Amino acid sequence: MYSNGETDSLAEPICKTWYMDTFIGKGLGIAMSFIIVFINTVLRLISISLIKWIGEDTHSQQLRSITNGVFITQFFNTAFLMLLVYANFSDAGLPFASSFNGPFADFIPAWYV
Repeated sequence: MYSNGETDSLAEPICKTWYMDTFIGKGLGIAMSFIIVFINTVLRLISISLIKWIGEDTHSQQLRSITNGVFITQFFNTAFLMLLVYANFSDAGLPFASSFNGPFADFIPAWYV
């Protein structure tokens, strides 16, 4: 029903469309958060296994190597994922460019917000 009391069986209420768009947007955001956490967890386990396999002379050196390796791996993974999500590669001419159509073609002040 519209504000003037008329009904139209073909039209979909604006509120329903807004709620569905909001629900899908929040769902995708939560899903991406879980995916990033999952990828970081897998990378952490791989980094720890590789560093333990390489071995160090002392336990302290091994812990330092694990800490540095995990930090660097997760930092760059998260940084690159954020760049790819918000980047717009449509002008790059790359084969995977159609997958990344973010709102920003260049680093502008709005990108940092």
